Amino acid sequence: MKSILVSIVAAVVLVGCTPSTTKPLNKFWFQYNGQQEPGFRLWERDDNGIWTETYPSGHQSKFKEDGIDKVDGLVGDYVVKLSGDIEKTGTQDGGFRVFIPHYQKKESFLYFSQKSSGNWTDWRETNYSIIVLTTRDGGKVEDMPEEIAALLRKQGAKTAEELNTPSRRSQAAGTRAPVLSQKNARPKSFPKTTKELMFGANPTLTDKDKAFLSAAKEGKLDEVKSLLEEGVDIDCYDAYACTALFWAAANNHINTVELLIDKGAYIDAG
Repeated sequence: MKSILVSIVAAVVLVGCTPSTTKPLNKFWFQYNGQQEPGFRLWERDDNGIWTETYPSGHQSKFKEDGIDKVDGLVGDYVVKLSGDIEKTGTQDGGFRVFIPHYQKKESFLYFSQKSSGNWTDWRETNYSIIVLTTRDGGKVEDMPEEIAALLRKQGAKTAEELNTPSRRSQAAGTRAPVLSQKNARPKSFPKTTKELMFGANPTLTDKDKAFLSAAKEGKLDEVKSLLEEGVDIDCYDAYACTALFWAAANNHINTVELLIDKGAYIDAG
């Protein structure tokens, strides 16, 4: 029941937080010019949030979606490496992650981060330009290069046309939204729409607001409780209208989501 609640809240708040011109990716590729097998890297996502990275030789690495983040003003998914020959990839399983910005009709690049002394390093922008093939809503952006399609056909794909068909997420039937009380109503100061925010709103965050948003994003329940007791604005938001509730739901921090809703956090239905 808790997981269903988080899924519903995440879907609702994402509508109001993420700019409407962005779309999560389903399949993309980029040109790699490093030491480990230069050439294309094809990335494909399955319905369980597992990404497969395919090399020109046919070698594959697996990554798992671990949350949603915002880097340099871009909203996107970040994934952590699950498996892949370290001699071929040059990266450690569980110690390497990639930030994949959502599609936004302009050139964007991948970001990398690695574990150092048990902690993740800051996101580092690469020069690997993302060529989007399909988005998660079923949209097709670019055709797959023949070189990549030929390799996948060789691995057992039936036709090149099949390769360009995006996978579709299964739809959960019969799920109802939670019943919200009056305390979850829209705050007067909150932007009416994402467009209104992007073209005029300029939220001023205090240090306490920033600490609150960060704590919710990382699932630090005690810190969230403490800041609420100190009177932090539960509906404070960043430059994309992303609130503490959004960050908690996006990163699957169930207890934090429940606390924020119970305390009256606004759920933006768009």
